[in-house]
Amino acid sequence: MGELAEVRRDGDLTILILGDELARDLDGTPAMAQGNLIYARSQTLAFYLWERLADPTECSNRFLKIALPTLGLRLRDLVISPQSHQEQFCLLLISELEAVIHHEIGEAREESLRTVLPRLLELFPQSRLELWIRSLKDALAEVNEHGRLAYLIAERNLASLGLMLAFQPGLYPLLLPELEPAFWEVAKGGDWEPLEKARQAALWRLRRDAADLNRLLDLHRHRPPQELQAILAQRFLAPLGL
Repeated sequence: MGELAEVRRDGDLTILILGDELARDLDGTPAMAQGNLIYARSQTLAFYLWERLADPTECSNRFLKIALPTLGLRLRDLVISPQSHQEQFCLLLISELEAVIHHEIGEAREESLRTVLPRLLELFPQSRLELWIRSLKDALAEVNEHGRLAYLIAERNLASLGLMLAFQPGLYPLLLPELEPAFWEVAKGGDWEPLEKARQAALWRLRRDAADLNRLLDLHRHRPPQELQAILAQRFLAPLGL
């Protein structure tokens, strides 16, 4: 439960942006898509950002060293004296809120896993395949035409791009290996074209994997789950070293 700060429309999508939250469960997800509804939680996102930035293990994060100075911030200064840097932190929060909203828009508009995702979650819960398919879903949401990366490229938003790579979850480096080299090209010379090419290359490859997944599930739909799991693991997990 929270105060509704803003309502947006994006085609058939309704985006509800929450401000101060009055009550919450244990879930700390800053944004989520459910059907045609997208929820974005600014207060929860602020807690998430602070928790990540204040983590001592992030003090040498190479991406943060590029991202934060674009907003006039140094990580050490922010952690030591957060009250003195509230203005810059709020700018970062506004930037990140738009970024996570566009991730959810990308997820809501991605059709390639629409039918196979629930089937895999039902067949192979708590498995490496579940971890992979969830990561594939999120990676596609990042790089498709409607997602976070396309938005960041259009806005030339180096701060949120750096945070996206600084806090990327476990399988992202395996699923999106093109992004880090392209980030350094942007950071070095300000040329965003390599990143757009990397986005398109990653999208093509991931949609090819999604198409193969649909094809294999249809081809082997009558096989026992154990055999199907072995086939899918050999095709999709083994090349990633999983």
